[in-house]
This record gives sequence, structure tokens and C-alpha cells, in this order.
Amino acid sequence: MRGLFLRIYAALAAVLVVGLLLAGTLRAPTDSSQWDGAVAAAAGFPSAAASVLGRAAPTEQDAALTTLSERFGAPVRLLPREAIVATLDEVNRAGLSRGESVTVLSDLGPSVHVPLAGQPFVATLGPISRPDTTPPVAAFVLLAALGVLAIVVSVWLRPLQTELQRLVRVADDLGAGRLDARAELPEAATLGPVGGAFDAMATRVQASIREREALIQDREALLHAVSHELRSPLQRMRFGLALLDGETDATSFPDRLEELGGDIDQLDQLVGELLDWARASSSRVEQAPVDLDALVTRLAADARRLRPSLAVEVIGSAGTWTGRAPDLERALSNFVTNAARWATSRIELRLTTEAVAVHDDGPGVPVADRTRVFEPFVRLDPARSRDAGGTGLGLALAARIAEQHNASLTVSDSPLGGACFTWHQAAS
Repeated sequence: MRGLFLRIYAALAAVLVVGLLLAGTLRAPTDSSQWDGAVAAAAGFPSAAASVLGRAAPTEQDAALTTLSERFGAPVRLLPREAIVATLDEVNRAGLSRGESVTVLSDLGPSVHVPLAGQPFVATLGPISRPDTTPPVAAFVLLAALGVLAIVVSVWLRPLQTELQRLVRVADDLGAGRLDARAELPEAATLGPVGGAFDAMATRVQASIREREALIQDREALLHAVSHELRSPLQRMRFGLALLDGETDATSFPDRLEELGGDIDQLDQLVGELLDWARASSSRVEQAPVDLDALVTRLAADARRLRPSLAVEVIGSAGTWTGRAPDLERALSNFVTNAARWATSRIELRLTTEAVAVHDDGPGVPVADRTRVFEPFVRLDPARSRDAGGTGLGLALAARIAEQHNASLTVSDSPLGGACFTWHQAAS
């Protein structure tokens, strides 16, 4: 994160520095050489002053002074000898009296005094000013602005750095298996949309992983239950064959064979249920119109054939639903068959456009078992045991088919006194 800040700051600083250089706000590095050249040129002033001013007529002196000033880049004047002598120290005064040129230093810069032979004047060059090499005020202002910019960028990037670090920590947590980790950045944050998308992705990943784990657990539980359910009829068949092998009474053969046939039928029914379960778990529902009224009417007729003594009544109308007809028929058939098995004397199939409810006047389903009843191989004791028939997969298969259709199943008390199994159709 610090590297990001440094890169941004370095880029901004580079832009400002290049701007300063291009704008020429810093003094050029030739000022020192210009000063050295001016000092060296001043060394030739005594001879030039003696030759030009010493020979010039009074009327030509002004023009000569102008020429020398332009030549040496500093003012050249004619001053009275007495006035100059009064400002000199003893050494320079003696040199000037001997006709020598003298150089005098002052706060304004050096000055060169040259006595003119036969005249009461002294030719003075200077003071020679040193060029100003101090950077202009604009340079200092821009440098200060650069410092202020560094502070502003640092303050501006601090929340961004914190948000990025938070995202990195959450990504590390997810990678370590902590699936509940979330960034939870405020929507108003700089990276708020990114954090929201990241959390949504994490939620989807978590749901997918948990769904896969639940599926694995479900498959393991189903495999365990299947092995148990298959073992029971196989053991009975093995025991029955052993009895046949040692049977000496021919009259008992038909009974033994009938028992073996029943075990084979139960095994065949279980295999069929398992195949239906596997198909319902993996197939995709092909949407198509289904006439629910006609389907339920057929199921009612099947229930009457199963138990002719039952009163089976269809109430209401469901109209046309969308789904896969064989699966809907299989699921609702399990409801009706279950009701016909446990009803005392009456079954009602109540239809609406949103639900199909199957009522019976049997023993009902205890509240504590109304969730378990849709689990594979669950049989409720003592009323609903293996001896009463069934493989324990019918209602579980109905629940799986409902899931495929985005529908839901519930169990409740029926006004008839027994149980009410209801298919709630998904809203279209």
C-alpha cells in the first residue's frame, strides 16, 4: 500500500518539477560565469579610461563615459579627485596619489578608481553589482505547494489504503477457509462498490460450498441408509432359501415361495424408488403446461382401487400448472397413496390454483416429526412402520421433486382428524 502512495506522489512531484523547469522559474546556472566575466573585464578599465578619457576634449567626455559604461556593463563617472581621496583609506590614498588605480569594496559591490594624468578628476567604474542568484519567490511558493500536496495526497490515500488492506485481509481469510469473512465497506467509501461486489461473491462462494457439503452429507447418509435397506430383504431371502433347502414338508413350499416373492417385490420396489430418486436429483425440469385437475382425478381413482372402502372426494380446481407432468404425478401420487394407506374411512383432495392439499382421517403426523417425514428412509413409529409397507423414499422423493419445481411441501393437522400434506406451487 505504501508503494502505491509513493508511486502516486512521485508522479505528481515529477510533473511539478518538470513544470518548474519548463517555466524557467529557477535561475539559470550561468549567473556565476557572468559575474566572473564582469570582474575580469573590469581589470582592463584603467588602461581604457586613461586612453579614452585622458585624450577626450571636455565636450567629448559625456560620450566617452557612455561608451565605457556600455563596454564594461557598469556606470562610469568622472568625480573630483578630492572627493574620492576623502573616502579612501591610507593605502589606497597613497596609491591614488602615485597615479595608480585602486579598487574599493563596499556593500554595493567593488568600484575601480583611475586617476587621470593632468586632470583634477578620477574615472570611477562601479559599483559593480553581483547578479542575483537567489531563486525567485515563485520557486519557494511552488516548493511549499509540493509539500502541502504531499500531505493532501497522504490524507486522501489513507482511507483508500485502509480499505485495500481490509479487502486483502478478507481475501486471506476466505483462502484460509473462514467463509464468514466479509469486508463490509460502507457504500460511501471509495472502494464501497468493490467491497459490495466482493462480499456478494464471497456469499455466493460460501453458499455453493455449503450446498456442496450438504449434498455430500446427504449422499453419505443416503448411501448408509440404502445399504441398510437393501441388506434387510436380502437377509430374509437368504434365510428363506436356507429354510427351503432343509424343508421336508412339501406343503410348506408355497408359503416359503410366497415369502421370497414378497421380499423380491420389496427389493424391486426399493430399486425403483432409488432410480427415481437419482433421476429427480439430477434432472432439470422441462417446463410444460400440466392439467392438474385431470391428474388429480386419476390419482383419486387409483386411491379408490387401492382401498375400495374409502370415500375419496376431489374438491375445487387447480387449473393448469407449469412443470413436468410425470414428476408432478409421482409426487402427488405419493401423497395420495400415503393418505390411502393410513386413512380410516375418508380422503379429500382439495385443489386451488396455488396448492394441492391431501387430507385423511388417519392417525396424523406428530408435530416433532413433520420435518423428518420428508427425509429418505424415515418411518414414523409406531403407526408408520416397515410392516405397513413402503420403502421410506416416497415422501422424500416428493420433496426432491418439489425442489426441482421451486415448490414447497408442508404437513399439518387435517380438519378430518388426520394429516394434511400440501404441495405449494411456486408463484409464476
